[in-house]
Amino acid sequence: MITASLLVLSFIMGFSIKFADMILDNHLKISRPNFWAFTSGLVAAVSCTLILVNNLELLPLMISIILAVLLTKKLDSMVYFSTVLVVFFFAIFYLSSEFALFWIFFIPAILDEVMSDWADAGKIRNKKLKFFFRQRTLLEIVTLVFIAVTGQWAFIALFFFDTAYITCEKMFFNKRLLLKPIRL
Repeated sequence: MITASLLVLSFIMGFSIKFADMILDNHLKISRPNFWAFTSGLVAAVSCTLILVNNLELLPLMISIILAVLLTKKLDSMVYFSTVLVVFFFAIFYLSSEFALFWIFFIPAILDEVMSDWADAGKIRNKKLKFFFRQRTLLEIVTLVFIAVTGQWAFIALFFFDTAYITCEKMFFNKRLLLKPIRL
């Protein structure tokens, strides 16, 4: 069931994951980067736990995203370990009955990761396809179709997660914000 807390927690999770990612990739020059990256990872894990406790149907979507990021070697820090651990803990108890649902989300998630890398590397020449794959919208499209077909509106949480992820990136990559180091 879709609730305000689901949407807020999805937003917090997306923002905290991107914030930790930007710290770890040295895009943010802050004091005590390890502390802030770890804290952000912990916030993501707590948010993920609270989401899954009340919305277990979202587990296949979360597992699909994590596996896609793992297989494309983009999960490159122990900071994310707590979130991954939470998701796989829930997976043990859930996936046996929802394995088909996992594949519905895993295939577009892995395609999003691989095709965005190809677009960034110039392997996709068509400008429209390049733009499309850089946006990583295939999983969102599949999720919208899934919502339309099944009526399971809780999956709209993916859009709040992505909105937060993109918002964090835009906030800290804004040239005006990056003129001075951000002190936390």
